[in-house]
Amino acid sequence: MFSYLHRYVIFPAVFLAKGIRYKEVAALLKVQEQDGYRNVGEIQKAKLASIISAANRNPFYIGRLTDGGDAQKTGTDFLASLPVLEKQELDQLYRCSAGDRTLAVRDTAGTTGHPVKVRVDVDALSWQVATRYHLYGWHGIDLGDKEARFWGRPVTSSSYMLKDFLLNRKRFCFHHKDRQQNMSEYEALLKYQPSYFYGYSSLILQAAIFFDQEKLPKLPLKAVICTAETIHTFQTEFIERVFGCPVVVEYGCSESDILAFQCEQGSLHLVSVNSVVRQDVGPGHEGEVIYTDLNNRVMPLINYRLGDVATIEASLCQCGRALPVIRSLQGRSINQLIPTTGGGLHAVYVAYAIEEVCQRGFDVRRFKIYYSKGRLEIKVDLVGDEAKFVAAIRPPLDKILNGEIGYDLVFGSIPLDEGRKFSYFEMID
Repeated sequence: MFSYLHRYVIFPAVFLAKGIRYKEVAALLKVQEQDGYRNVGEIQKAKLASIISAANRNPFYIGRLTDGGDAQKTGTDFLASLPVLEKQELDQLYRCSAGDRTLAVRDTAGTTGHPVKVRVDVDALSWQVATRYHLYGWHGIDLGDKEARFWGRPVTSSSYMLKDFLLNRKRFCFHHKDRQQNMSEYEALLKYQPSYFYGYSSLILQAAIFFDQEKLPKLPLKAVICTAETIHTFQTEFIERVFGCPVVVEYGCSESDILAFQCEQGSLHLVSVNSVVRQDVGPGHEGEVIYTDLNNRVMPLINYRLGDVATIEASLCQCGRALPVIRSLQGRSINQLIPTTGGGLHAVYVAYAIEEVCQRGFDVRRFKIYYSKGRLEIKVDLVGDEAKFVAAIRPPLDKILNGEIGYDLVFGSIPLDEGRKFSYFEMID
């Protein structure tokens, strides 16, 4: 009943209020799916020409695209000749991208340790939303189906609770130290009866471990979708055995949402109708992921370096979709849980606290969280008044950590390890 209400009443009302063209884009995606995405090159070519046209009106891109050629004539190959957009340049691009087309602003400290803001227009959001549910449909998940979200500790703010209600989802966590607390989570999950799980790989794995240890019965799930952290094959096999349904890997970023999604045959396909993803080496070899968003004209992301390392090949998948496949991916580590007296806290919550403070105007260039011998060291590369930053960050940090673990704030530059993706969290012992 609730899924029906969300599918046919609440979701359409939200789309209408925000101007999201869900039906139109969903219909286009359906046509492309029926064609097996065999015309994806032409789709990219047309979209890229529009993005380049928008970028040429953005002050940030003056002088960056002059030697890039003509997208209408050359397609996407000329992107390799353009400068790479680095994460630290997004602040300047953000300031140059103000305009009436902005529908939303995404603030993300993410898992990179570098807080950024991205303006999103209605076209980009329409494609992101429609694409997400189109991809979910590969595994039988429908718009409005109940989602059990594994995203750390439950949120209590009214805005997040409203958003969860509108999106027909509820948050769960199984990393409590006390068995009875975890059992209470299970009972709430059983009462909720979700259609699928979605969330951080580490937190879903933790739930699977608890289910397995307690010999709990399986739920009637359509799929388990793991995102945000690298997960190994032996771990997905374990989760599939415990929950009795397919485990689906999602690869994306907050700046542009889903970049790749796993099909029914287990291949991680690039969603090439929404982006051009290339490597700093030739196809079939391991290299850094660099992508161009094909939908967001208000803040064009052209040749944006994510920092992940992948091997991308032309698709030979039995599913029939002519979309490139990521054969290997070195992304964020699954080991993101901070040991606490309460059983464990996902490190992203500390990142969220820093993100919250950055929204008040603090200029954080990079941060890193170290765990060692029962204590955190939070190192911040800050431009500005350190004392004011400390005064601002302590209340949210104290609320999140709740006296379960001590921490020290340290200021200074944060070195990068050559050849490795930067991780915002590191376990020292």
